[in-house]
Amino acid sequence: MKRPLLMFSGLLALVAMAWFSWRMLPGAPFSGSGEVDGQPITSVPGPGGPYLKGAHWFGEAWAANFWNTRLLERAAEDFSALREDGFNTVVLVVPWAGFSSSQADGTLVPQRADRLLSLIDLAADADLDVVLRISFAYDASVPRSGRWLNQLWLDEGVRQAWVRYIGSLWSLVEDRDNVLFGFVSWEDLWAPERMGEEPPERRLELAYEIGYQQWLARYSSLEAVSRRYGRAFLAWHEVPIPHRLEPAFGLFFDFIDHAWIERFFKPAQAVFPPLTMEIRVDEDPVWNAPGELAYWHSHELSWHLPGASWTAVYWSPAMGGENRGETLTPDVAVDQLTLKLKQLRAVTGDRPIFIDQFRVEDYTPGYELNGRIPRERVGEFLAAARPALESLTHG
Repeated sequence: MKRPLLMFSGLLALVAMAWFSWRMLPGAPFSGSGEVDGQPITSVPGPGGPYLKGAHWFGEAWAANFWNTRLLERAAEDFSALREDGFNTVVLVVPWAGFSSSQADGTLVPQRADRLLSLIDLAADADLDVVLRISFAYDASVPRSGRWLNQLWLDEGVRQAWVRYIGSLWSLVEDRDNVLFGFVSWEDLWAPERMGEEPPERRLELAYEIGYQQWLARYSSLEAVSRRYGRAFLAWHEVPIPHRLEPAFGLFFDFIDHAWIERFFKPAQAVFPPLTMEIRVDEDPVWNAPGELAYWHSHELSWHLPGASWTAVYWSPAMGGENRGETLTPDVAVDQLTLKLKQLRAVTGDRPIFIDQFRVEDYTPGYELNGRIPRERVGEFLAAARPALESLTHG
């Protein structure tokens, strides 16, 4: 049988093989233990059911344009081949732009809705389950589609339309038994990080427009904020978004983490119940001055995902390394994977971990110095990683 052509997004470095956990039933057993910095992890997944193995599928195209191709012509053949190759889940990205006609309209474009249902049904015919990455940022048919999500931070009407779009998706797919869950990604809600590079006047304007000043007023005091900034403020309207290289940017990261959950995830999950979020597991530098590191900011505040039945994450061998062009042995890469999963477990508890981007090979342009596993040893790494995946994830 002809094997499916799996194409991947250069923008997001999506990978061919993302390992999925077995579907967790209420009361399913957990067992095992581990440690993070000497502290025991007492609740990690134990054996209990078939593993889910999945692949992102883009037909003959890639993430940003496959909805604009003749994808239904080859889906049945590709899905059958995926099943024959041992996969039991397919991941479909569902962009906001292209599935809604405008940023102010939360209804679905009928043609796109029909095509999504057709793909889900073809997956069911091939005995494949489906995971949906919803609100993907890019669609080649929509000019400047990547800017749609930026407006979520700036326009309350747009945010409400986005929530309606997510609710419309759930209404569309809720009766398809093979749809396991959906997830939104931090990657598509990362726009404020770049606001720290704007000129001072614009950073002051944006601090009000995106609700940063209002958030500070609710959760802190002018005296405390003045200390973090290293200068005195007499009123909240004087507080700008800090420059990216100022130590106060760590406070702005706290705002982003809080907004991911309260402004976006909770309202979206209210209308799409089996929703989770791909959390940001990388740590970000906070600087005292250019070239002078203050500390690494962890986004743990956004890892709790209240009400979610899954935690979606990503991983690559570069995580936790020096990233100076080093070559990693499989054992070192497994150690780094295990440490990151244990760190996640310490915060997320028993919630199943779903690795939606398992980037065992990552050749993203601009990141040539990232630590990598030699291509000829990737298979050895995958075999060595099995115990960590079995004990700390569900896949």
